[in-house]
Amino acid sequence: TREIVITCTFFTIIYLRSIHMVYFTASAIAATLVAKALKNTIKQPRPFPSNKNKSKKSYGMPSSHSTAISFFTSYLTCVVLVTRTIPHKYLLLIVFHCFSLSVIWSRVRLQHHTRAQVIAGTLLGVFLAIVSFLVWICYFSTALPPLVQRIGILNGIIN
Repeated sequence: TREIVITCTFFTIIYLRSIHMVYFTASAIAATLVAKALKNTIKQPRPFPSNKNKSKKSYGMPSSHSTAISFFTSYLTCVVLVTRTIPHKYLLLIVFHCFSLSVIWSRVRLQHHTRAQVIAGTLLGVFLAIVSFLVWICYFSTALPPLVQRIGILNGIIN
């Protein structure tokens, strides 16, 4: 799945040609790295799987899958809610959240994480998404376009 996400993200950046998409991607990567750093700091083991062949080598707290998917969903929810031109925005949000919940639930169901580990990962992802979105709105969305236009780099990339 990592290759699929990387490929889809790459083509989305190329297609949209948006500095906001680059910022979103960098923020999502940073959120995942924070989760992985916390995993290696907390060092809480994963649950013991019923099948020993499924055992993972890394630690479990917090779930980085839960962090990543909740970051994506929360950030996109913020974007959808402040954008006026998105048709059927509430239907789109329901789809986002159902997909997110299915990924989070699967981590427990497949015995890769405990409930506490996915809850911690989810809360971390939501928190980092809100902070990242507020940073974008308060600083980058207003400061970057004039700066980039003034120095003439990335011309045509900003919306």
